[in-house]
Amino acid sequence: MSSGGHIVKLSTCALNQHSLSFSTNLSNLLSACSLARSSNSSYLLTPELSVPGYGCEDHFHEGDTEAHCWEVVASLLNKG
Repeated sequence: MSSGGHIVKLSTCALNQHSLSFSTNLSNLLSACSLARSSNSSYLLTPELSVPGYGCEDHFHEGDTEAHCWEVVASLLNKG
């Protein structure tokens, strides 16, 4: 590595997320963020669909599902 380079620490996680349980999923994500932060990670890589959970079926086509997902993302940006 040349002088002046930056080292980035990446954390990954496996979460027990539940379909359409946005408050539980947010809580799990905030815990993962806290653990990553405590290990001085620059980034946290979470599984896809970690906000809405798997198995949402046709609920992905409903506008309120997307709205709830954005609410969780906003909470993560504010609290995470």
